[in-house]
Amino acid sequence: MIIKDSFKLVSNIPNIVKFSESIIRSFYKEENSSYHVFSMLELQKNKINHFTKDKLFSFLSNPKKRESLKVINFDYPLPVTYNSQTKDIIINLKPFDVKEISSMNPNDLYAAIVYAYSFFMLVTNKFKISESYVDIIVNYFLSLYVKAFGRKYGLVGLYTTGISKLKFLVTCYILAAFFGYSVNKDLFIEALCIF
Repeated sequence: MIIKDSFKLVSNIPNIVKFSESIIRSFYKEENSSYHVFSMLELQKNKINHFTKDKLFSFLSNPKKRESLKVINFDYPLPVTYNSQTKDIIINLKPFDVKEISSMNPNDLYAAIVYAYSFFMLVTNKFKISESYVDIIVNYFLSLYVKAFGRKYGLVGLYTTGISKLKFLVTCYILAAFFGYSVNKDLFIEALCIF
């Protein structure tokens, strides 16, 4: 899977940032240290029922590993990013409209860490999403589009036959944008095979 350097739909916001250690430190507060994150979530550990629990608590309970987690509050619209210069996993509190993690819902904090850790694993190529997941990703996007636009554009009524056409287009998009296929005849043939 290809991770884009910037999100074109969010005004070319960089997906991965390149900040120096001093810039990160200028946005950092001791109340948001990785130890505080670990302590806060450790109190909630028994209430967390998620398949990532063992992996994330293994990461958070290791002092060396968790030092790469930086929780800061800076003017950036995305809740998580990766700092390629310092190799830090960054959680941004600004989108949550809080200044300290103690003001966050523990579920939101945990979800942000899952997102940040997953993003880190993808951008550092420690985990790759195989093409065998294309069908699952396509079905997710298709259901999202049908739920969001189906009623307005007749996909759940008069034009239900259009859903199969939409699925083909979504499949082409996923193959090209997420898995690097060139837009040519081979892309359409591969989309038909998956479709």
